[in-house]
Amino acid sequence: MLKKERQKIIRMDKTGRYAIYEGKEYHASLEDDKRHVEIWSKDKEDEDKGFKKHQYLQVYSKIVELNELSEFYDVEAVCDYMGKTHKIFISADGESFRIYVKESWYKELGFTEEYDRGLLLGYFKDFKMSELEVHYIKTSIDLG
Repeated sequence: MLKKERQKIIRMDKTGRYAIYEGKEYHASLEDDKRHVEIWSKDKEDEDKGFKKHQYLQVYSKIVELNELSEFYDVEAVCDYMGKTHKIFISADGESFRIYVKESWYKELGFTEEYDRGLLLGYFKDFKMSELEVHYIKTSIDLG
């Protein structure tokens, strides 16, 4: 069974799921069977390691067993705001980020209501990267 363990806050510049395979870091995705992981690379030389080129994209992928990985983890971006640590969503240009919250009192701080099909989902506010310090949390996924 896979188990997640949150680790120290680290400094990085990326978010997502990653795996260390044969000493190299790759983007990764857990397969439905929970025993295999698909890893991706943009490095053509990884074809020599059994990676297959994607039909349409400039990316190579390979499915490996969990026990072939030395590490498997998620990285998420967070910031501290109003005494709480919030998961954030960084814009595509990397210049700003968005905080989502559920508590209505954040409206008083300039947060905007977000609706989907008439249902209130919560509140959000956009910030410039220079306004708050962004941290990255690495959460290891136990392979055992």
